[in-house]
Amino acid sequence: MLNHYPLWKYVMLVIVIFFGLLYALPNLYSEDLAVQITGARGGSASDQTLDQIHNILKQENIQSKSLILENGTILARFANIDVQLRAREAIMNKLGKEYVVALNLAPTTPHWLRMLSAEPMKLGLDLRGGVHFLMEVDIDTMLDKLQKQNSDSPLHHDLHLSEVREYAIEQNINILRNRVNQLGVAEPLVQRQGYDRIVVELPGIQDTARAKEILGATATLEFLLVNTGIDPTSVSNGNVPNDSEVKKTQEGQQVVLYKHVILSGDHITDSTYSIDDYNQPQVNIMLDSKGGKIMSNFTEHNIGKLIATLFVEYRDIGKKDTNGRTVLVKHEKVINIANIQSRFSNSFRITGINNLNEARQLSMLLRAGALIAPIRIVEERIIGPTMGTQNIKQGLEACLWGLIASILFMVVRYKKFGLIATSALLCNLILIIGIMSLIPGATLTMPGIAGILLTLAVAVDANVLINERIKEEIRNGRSVQKAIHEGYKGAFCSIVDANVTTLIKVIILYTVGTGSIKGFAITTLIGIATSMCTAIVGTRAIVNLLYGSKCIQKLSI
Repeated sequence: MLNHYPLWKYVMLVIVIFFGLLYALPNLYSEDLAVQITGARGGSASDQTLDQIHNILKQENIQSKSLILENGTILARFANIDVQLRAREAIMNKLGKEYVVALNLAPTTPHWLRMLSAEPMKLGLDLRGGVHFLMEVDIDTMLDKLQKQNSDSPLHHDLHLSEVREYAIEQNINILRNRVNQLGVAEPLVQRQGYDRIVVELPGIQDTARAKEILGATATLEFLLVNTGIDPTSVSNGNVPNDSEVKKTQEGQQVVLYKHVILSGDHITDSTYSIDDYNQPQVNIMLDSKGGKIMSNFTEHNIGKLIATLFVEYRDIGKKDTNGRTVLVKHEKVINIANIQSRFSNSFRITGINNLNEARQLSMLLRAGALIAPIRIVEERIIGPTMGTQNIKQGLEACLWGLIASILFMVVRYKKFGLIATSALLCNLILIIGIMSLIPGATLTMPGIAGILLTLAVAVDANVLINERIKEEIRNGRSVQKAIHEGYKGAFCSIVDANVTTLIKVIILYTVGTGSIKGFAITTLIGIATSMCTAIVGTRAIVNLLYGSKCIQKLSI
């Protein structure tokens, strides 16, 4: 029987369109301008902090839409950007440096949609706003570090500066990507720029404080042997050998350590935080095979001696050197001293940490990796949501006018078949948005909007080809039913060939491209798949429903 679909095909189409509409629906809901408050350096906000913020807003006569504490983070929502900025400044002035106060955008998706994992599309930096960092890798500090770690044997003659630089930059890029993943930022941009710089763009983040704290942190651990032959109280007299140096514990007590680093954080492959048997926070460390071998050999031959865990980080103190570069100051503290009672393996635990939040922060940084070389943030820009809103508006207007032009052409040219093509076009748009919202990591950018426009045009081309083939069959004397059947059959190969060639180009763009090029490729890739489905299967289903198994003498085409 010509032009007939079984019931299950219609059911499948209805289900696909329903779920596409369901997961596209969250994009109709806007986002609230919000201020997010978390504890600095791994700390968390409490009920007391919540009351304090409530009082601050009341004193400043600032009205919030809601004020909620959840998982140690306070989120205050506001009606407009002026109130949001006033609230942030007031909270920052009163709370001080113990908290990170960041601008944010909070989704307003209804709870029932969130229960179905239906979230709005992730927007890129050009649409949602966010922060842009330009970072410079501190090669000099890395060379000093290498020299210190190899103090007992000079650096190998073929370890050239260029090799060190390339290694440091590539490793730092990988580590920064890991840290961005820990932040949960969707579709970030982390790439090299020029000689010794790295660009990081984080969509959706409206305040640099928290991002700088995580990305710029160079926290790592070093394991050193304690020099028990020196009385720490005699250090003030300068009685310290050249192979040793003085460090302080978190309580301010002095400890004499040998300078030679037994093992550094470079060999840490994983770290988690937990509570020990005494209800104290601890960090569980996993080493790679090389690190495990080093630690195992050292502890086997040094049983009975003391080993110290030194926490090392470089901090931006807000000062510039004579060249205008940010000055990084090295901060060190001994967080643990243990007696080597037996040989260590490639897994062990670190105690002596102040609180669980500090353990969580340290665990996250170590898991993401310690930066091979410290980085200086030489440029930072905040792209406000206002600019993103303007881009979205212009992009939507472009989509709307393109859609209207396509619909007018199809209806005028092909009458009822033009209306059928138009319905397929709208379904295609819904499916693209629904899939983009559903796929993890898919992000909409301005080039992505261009990709959507391109796929809508391709979908129109497919329907034009089908309709022209049907008209040609009718002119050749075919019956209406036969013309419809042969029209879809004849156009199918041409549509597939055209889409496959476009698909190959898009895959190449995605493979070799970066940033905005990938955004264009993703939406185009999704659009090609959905346009083939709607142009061939979707319109055919409607045509079969209207004309199949009926005695039709004339088509409105």
